[in-house]
Amino acid sequence: QGGHSFLFDVHDAVATLPGSTPARALLVKKALEYLDSLSREAGGDRGLKAELAEAYSRVAEIQSSLVRANLGEGARAGESYRKALALREELAVGPSSTPEDRARLARFQLFYATFLVKSGNTTRALDLARRAVAIDRALLSDAPGDGNLVSELGVALSREGVVLGRDGRLQEALEVLEQAVGHLEAAKKALGVEHAV
Repeated sequence: QGGHSFLFDVHDAVATLPGSTPARALLVKKALEYLDSLSREAGGDRGLKAELAEAYSRVAEIQSSLVRANLGEGARAGESYRKALALREELAVGPSSTPEDRARLARFQLFYATFLVKSGNTTRALDLARRAVAIDRALLSDAPGDGNLVSELGVALSREGVVLGRDGRLQEALEVLEQAVGHLEAAKKALGVEHAV
């Protein structure tokens, strides 16, 4: 944990410096070596897997930001997203998983879907967005009236709608976005922020 935190701290410190791309790419490479090493030793350690999922997500974000400067980073970012997703999926299944584990998986699926849309893979992005919607619907059915879950479902539906729109399926996109607006409006009422701007 300390190792990858340190690498991220160094990355953030140099990120705004002119000509820092090679140094950032090297730090990402070192972070991935460290994370891959930890992954091989994670076993059934759920806490470590959660840390690794967050760290791979962070690496993927950094790699995505390096795409313009280094064309190879797009594929490498996809690999980091896939590693984070696999860990999130492991944490979200089985008897020791919690509703929060499943909610985190849904949020990550939406995060990954955004990357995939930017990469031109709307088919995979739509699959992930719909899986997130299904998770959020199931969570809400177990806790009906929970404003935060209503909001999360609204966000997931809005992402699904955006992906459908990017895929040229405008009528479907409109229908899903209307559902999203309905859930977000309901969430504002449930959370007592109906007058929020």
